[in-house]
Amino acid sequence: MTTLTAAVPVTQSTLNLRVSLTAAAVSAVGVISAALVLLYLRAVPYPFLLLVSGMAAAFSGGLIMRIVHVGNPKKKLMAMALSAGVISVAILLALVVARLLAGALMPPPAEALNRADRAFAAMHTFLATALGSPNNVLIILALGAVIAAFATGAGHPALFLGVPLTLYFAWIIFPSVLTGVIAFTDWDGSSGLHTAKFVELYNFNFVLGDQEFKLAFLNNIKWLAFFILIPTSMGLGMAMIFNTSFPGARIFKIAFFAPLVISPVVVAQVWSAMYRPDIGLINSFLHFITGIPYSDLPGWLGDKNLALWCIIIAATWRQVGYVMILYLAGLKSLDPTLIEAATVDGANPWQRFWNVIFPLLGPVTVVVAVISVIDSLRAFDLVATTTAGQPDGATQVIANYMYMRAFNDYRMGFAAASAIILLGLMAIFIVPYLIRTARTELEY
Repeated sequence: MTTLTAAVPVTQSTLNLRVSLTAAAVSAVGVISAALVLLYLRAVPYPFLLLVSGMAAAFSGGLIMRIVHVGNPKKKLMAMALSAGVISVAILLALVVARLLAGALMPPPAEALNRADRAFAAMHTFLATALGSPNNVLIILALGAVIAAFATGAGHPALFLGVPLTLYFAWIIFPSVLTGVIAFTDWDGSSGLHTAKFVELYNFNFVLGDQEFKLAFLNNIKWLAFFILIPTSMGLGMAMIFNTSFPGARIFKIAFFAPLVISPVVVAQVWSAMYRPDIGLINSFLHFITGIPYSDLPGWLGDKNLALWCIIIAATWRQVGYVMILYLAGLKSLDPTLIEAATVDGANPWQRFWNVIFPLLGPVTVVVAVISVIDSLRAFDLVATTTAGQPDGATQVIANYMYMRAFNDYRMGFAAASAIILLGLMAIFIVPYLIRTARTELEY
């Protein structure tokens, strides 16, 4: 007689835990194995393995912690401890295996062994320093607890807001405040900031009295006037055209928007090649059409009277597509019944545009204007890549002036003062926009 044994039911939580453990193990082993293969083939340096081991630990620890959905605080603490153990074991295993490869399996050349030894020596020094005092140990444990709590969701909800706010403070607020402090010192950027002397308003007086800064300021005003008028009007015109259906409309939209997704450095290189006086596309075309010798054709980027406008035209080519997309989004959101009502009342296309469509696009126009102001005042990439402010400062702008004072002259105080002045110029346009936006949101 056959005895049937009842199977033990597997709960969903148990199944989820098994799946998570399997996925964690597979991901950790896969990532570390790939790193070891690359290291064995000498395709990557040894420190790369440390980075990858951290990634593998994050995979495994994060999966384990997130799958264990339990409300019991004790079980959550156990999950956090398990995750911390997985992270530690993954990193230690990676270090051990890397050391074995570096010493026995590869076998690498002497310089590779030296690199591995230096890496281990540096790690040993770091660990000795980190674990050398109780305060350092407490700091490391606190960081580990924050990371584990963030990954498990075991911490207070404020923790999820605290992490990005901490990063924002470290990368945005703190450097901004520090820039304001440096603006009143004579710091050279090479010695410690504590050695800098307080010079009151000397940096601002020097910058505002510098003829090169005045020329850069005037050039930025030219950028601003051009950006407000030309890209805005051209982008609005193209948006009106592309708001209607016709064959190939999508292809044209992509073609006009494509320059925006190209890196400004690439745009600068392309236009620099076109502006070349000898074999550039523009002069080659003019020579072919008119027969004028290359020596008599414009030098474009080498001409003091033309260089700035050449760069602005290249920037406009990149900006028009952005403005077009913004206006297209605004046109798609308009109420078609209003336009139909104007048509029924006998309004011609120009009257419909000027009296109905354009007023309704007012919020989009404000956004376009603010973006144009910001882009024109912070212009840097194209200038730095094409002319670096030359010839004779004819293409200098405030951002490039700031860069030159900081990293060519090592006068960080001058650069910081320039940055604060530039921020003040932007605030003239940005603050009213923010106030208007805040009031609009409060109305709703």
